[in-house]
Amino acid sequence: MTGSVLAAVVVGGFAVLVGIAWLTGALRTRRTRADIAATYSASGGPVYTAIQIGCAAVLILVGVMIVAGMLLEMAVRR
Repeated sequence: MTGSVLAAVVVGGFAVLVGIAWLTGALRTRRTRADIAATYSASGGPVYTAIQIGCAAVLILVGVMIVAGMLLEMAVRR
């Protein structure tokens, strides 16, 4: 495995981990806001949570695509 392929796999894996952490944080925040539901809804909390979840999903998807692409390129080179 060349250095550039390894670097891309590490970056892609890190993107996936950050995306999972971001998704977990968004869902945890959503659950803890049940105590102040009226204020949370009035301040746009559900919209913010949906945007956070969408961005986390995109980050996870991009990370998986980077890793898969580099592993595929490595397989093709051989």
